[in-house]
Amino acid sequence: MSKNVLKNEIFDTSKKIYTKKNNKKFYKRVVPRSVDAPASEIIRYGLNNENAAKSMEKNNTMIFICDNRATKPQIKKAVEELYGTSVSKVRTLNTIQGAKKAYVRMVEPGEALRVASKAGIME
Repeated sequence: MSKNVLKNEIFDTSKKIYTKKNNKKFYKRVVPRSVDAPASEIIRYGLNNENAAKSMEKNNTMIFICDNRATKPQIKKAVEELYGTSVSKVRTLNTIQGAKKAYVRMVEPGEALRVASKAGIME
């Protein structure tokens, strides 16, 4: 019985089948994802720099720094809970510094500026 080993697979020439080696000694994910986090934990703070002000005026979009483990639906639900507004789209990116940045687009025109001024993000 001869066996050829290819990466993580074993090819048994007598049976002509591939079998996977399954010798995992650790879990893929060390920290589990937070599913039921409150809205105040998911959204840390809103950005109020020049780029954020431009996106509020032109694109009706607010920029938030969020929890790294938060998903797009969780961010959408948290913004709707905290600020009482409807959200049309959420786009996310992970920054080099290790934070998650969320671009949240509002449904109604001019809503981003109203929410930002009410929340104290823009003065």
